[in-house]
Amino acid sequence: MPESIDLEIARLLKLNAFFLVTAESCTGGLIGDRITNLPGSSDYYLGGVITYSNAAKTTLLSVEEAVLQEFGAVSQPTVLAMARGVRQLFALPAQGRPLIGLSTSGIAGPGGGTFEKPVGLVWIGLSTPTGDHAWEIRLNGSRMENKAGTAQQALEKLLEYLSKDAAPQILRVLTRPDEKNEEIPYRLIWAHHWEDILDVGRRWRDERGEHWLVITSHSHTARLSRLASGSWEFHLIAPPRQTV
Repeated sequence: MPESIDLEIARLLKLNAFFLVTAESCTGGLIGDRITNLPGSSDYYLGGVITYSNAAKTTLLSVEEAVLQEFGAVSQPTVLAMARGVRQLFALPAQGRPLIGLSTSGIAGPGGGTFEKPVGLVWIGLSTPTGDHAWEIRLNGSRMENKAGTAQQALEKLLEYLSKDAAPQILRVLTRPDEKNEEIPYRLIWAHHWEDILDVGRRWRDERGEHWLVITSHSHTARLSRLASGSWEFHLIAPPRQTV
């Protein structure tokens, strides 16, 4: 059974029309595994890389050797460079859709720790269209527990971003007259993307404003409302159509 956090991440990535890409070191692909356990994850997950060695980090993700030498693989500068690098790596297949890069680097154990960087020290990086973030976490489990715990906390940080900083906001709605010369919406312009409205269903008015049931080009089924104040609201009714 997928965890509720994974389902909510999927919903919010689709709602924002984001693609997620991952750069994993200590987690060894566990984040990508969890993301792709859900059917239809290709709608919002382009892929990822496991850059376990420093050479892989520099070659695939363009992490500068000077950063690795000065700060080490398990550090804030490194995970931020990894998150930015994986966004750049997947920029072409994203075809203009906004990308979020999620990265991990840590010391899973049981060996490899030092006084300054003990076993269980992990850094998580997130690079987004609105800014970059990094978090230090400390775990004290077995190797497998530390890997699973890192994947869990990385997904929690991603969900926190999607729930707060990336909440979809309509900047503008374009309308046109239909065959009855009634105004209907035909395009939504968001902060990071736009969607065409492919079909308009039931329309009604109440004390709050004017409402339409719509299906968008990203396969959202939603209620679109123009409030009496002139602002717009978008409420998802059904998740996007699932694809393999």
